[in-house]
Amino acid sequence: MDDYLSELNKSDNEQSFQFIVFEHIQWESFEDLGVKNFNLLADFYNDVLIPLDYLEKNKKGRKLMKTKSNVRDLTKEETVDFLKSQRIGTLSLNDSESSYAVPLAYFFDDDTVFLTLGPEGRKHNYVKANKNVCFSVFEVKPGDSGATSMCWKSAICEGKLERVTNPDELTRTVRLGEKAMGMPEGTWNKLLEMTLKNPALSNFWKVKTTSIGGRGVEGFKEEFEES
Repeated sequence: MDDYLSELNKSDNEQSFQFIVFEHIQWESFEDLGVKNFNLLADFYNDVLIPLDYLEKNKKGRKLMKTKSNVRDLTKEETVDFLKSQRIGTLSLNDSESSYAVPLAYFFDDDTVFLTLGPEGRKHNYVKANKNVCFSVFEVKPGDSGATSMCWKSAICEGKLERVTNPDELTRTVRLGEKAMGMPEGTWNKLLEMTLKNPALSNFWKVKTTSIGGRGVEGFKEEFEES
């Protein structure tokens, strides 16, 4: 341990480590360990967080908590059905410096997420910087007896966000949107007419997905064990 801490104290550079809980350490403070520059160590009640690579070499005293549950991966068909059944999701954006997420109404068809984005707002700065996005949908149905009977589903879609500007595609998108929202065909005719006057500024966008994944559970159960 002394050799390990000596190496840590040689540099003032910021370091990144993976941590797990190392229980029942006898030292009363980090000063007793000779830690000077390693400020990522933290007192966690009566436990101490120690870098994982050190613990791999010194397993004595280490306790790991393992969990298992009945949460499962959804099939592609189940995930698509779930996405088609929902109406609100979260669009996650990143400009390489920061991230931004915004909840939006959507509809789903042919492995594509369709959205409407207003002409203004913070999200457009992110879209200009990076059109690679993630769209997530989540639904929870609490059970009568709390968490033990809870049911939930989630889906995550990744792809590139693109503005819909082709007139034929705009018309198709509007008709899909009307149907998905339970509206009579023609409800959005005025919106379509206005959009077709300047398709380049269309408020209709799509995420043609490159990957889709889903998870879910019915009657959530979880078990814990130490190793």
